[in-house]
Amino acid sequence: MQQSLRRHAHLALVHTSIEHSRDWCRSLLILNCQELAAQQPLRPINWCSRLLKMTLFV
Repeated sequence: MQQSLRRHAHLALVHTSIEHSRDWCRSLLILNCQELAAQQPLRPINWCSRLLKMTLFV
């Protein structure tokens, strides 16, 4: 019983860290996109949204 509880807690922790890193990656991507958008005004929004969609499924 104790072992299964421990395993569940570990899985929850791993899941939380994955969620955290995904959010961190997304915010980093958004920042990069904003910089790129300032540098090159050639449809950067499409490129950004495509990148963000890709990270949603990681």
